[in-house]
Amino acid sequence: MRFLISAAVVAACLFAGWRTFEWSDSVGPPRDAGFVRREMPPLTVEVMRPVVRTLSDRVELIGSLEAAASIDVRAMTPGYITKITREVGDTVKAGEVLLELDDTAAASGVVAAESEVTVAEKELEAERARVRFAALEVARAESLAATGVSTAQQLEEAESELALAEAAEAVAEARVASAKANLEHAHGMLEQVTIRAPFGGLVASRDADPGDLATTDRSLLSLIAIETVRTVVAIGERDYAKVTVGNRAELQVDSYPDRVFEGVVVRVAPLIDAQTRTAQVEIDVANPRGVLKPGMTTRVVLTLGERAEATAVPVASVMEEAGRSTLMVVDGDPPAAEVREVVTGVSDGGFVEIVKGLFAGDRVVTLGNHVAADGDEVVPVEVADASAAIRAAAEAGGRGVATP
Repeated sequence: MRFLISAAVVAACLFAGWRTFEWSDSVGPPRDAGFVRREMPPLTVEVMRPVVRTLSDRVELIGSLEAAASIDVRAMTPGYITKITREVGDTVKAGEVLLELDDTAAASGVVAAESEVTVAEKELEAERARVRFAALEVARAESLAATGVSTAQQLEEAESELALAEAAEAVAEARVASAKANLEHAHGMLEQVTIRAPFGGLVASRDADPGDLATTDRSLLSLIAIETVRTVVAIGERDYAKVTVGNRAELQVDSYPDRVFEGVVVRVAPLIDAQTRTAQVEIDVANPRGVLKPGMTTRVVLTLGERAEATAVPVASVMEEAGRSTLMVVDGDPPAAEVREVVTGVSDGGFVEIVKGLFAGDRVVTLGNHVAADGDEVVPVEVADASAAIRAAAEAGGRGVATP
């Protein structure tokens, strides 16, 4: 019952609204009697002539900073740690002591090796004395044999004794050399209990304490060198052929948003990844003050080359749609907008080269091209250069380079 009452109320309201509309239509003025549609005025657009300038071919990439050199410090021989001389964040020089291990066993090895050398040298002295005596015996036997006092057999026996003595001397010399080599090895083992920095840098982490057992497979400290930092970026296949060692790059990091750091390409991978269709490019950045840290995300603007005397327009004046590049020019009397397809070339982020489809005297719409339509009558306001907003974009790559 309630549903029926609601439906009746709705129907009554609709009927009343329709009668009201009919009444107002009958008493109002005729629809075509004196009503004049107001025409919209022509749209005012900003235009400028193409400019001839040198453009840098640039590509924007994302990377991550790495230390130029980074190692995990390990012990070359097992031993208990007795001393750690550096902490995280400390600056170290090449050759500076980082850790010391218990040297008891190594020092004992040196003492034992020194004793072996002493014994071997004394044995060598004895053998050399034996050789001298045997040589005298040979000389005496030769003298006696010459006078007929001794026999040939006695001479042969003397010569045999000399040969045996000389062989024993050679063996003793070899033992001395072996003992000295063992001593040198023992000194090396003793030096290995003192762990030194292989290069100058910073202690990045510490993973051991005094009293811990250092083994050859355990990292004790990590050391990094950041006077130069490196970022590795992935360059697309389309731009790969343009990248060469020595190309300039500008980098920014979130920690210093208002600073631009200068880098240079030092390596280009000789292959392109079949999955990503990119190749790795290594860029080094001087970092004498150490403000750039490994792990920071970098925004990289890589300069691939320069194009002199390029016919260019502001990037904002070029419209991309369905794989086509177009821009709007103003021509005719009265002035009207014309959408024209063009071929673009090098772009530095602010201006873009127009390779085909534009003439030197054309008036290119820089503001209003996204509002006006092809064929619309417009009021062009010509400027010598792009508007403030477009100039800001054009000058985005011209900020001063900061010293890290």
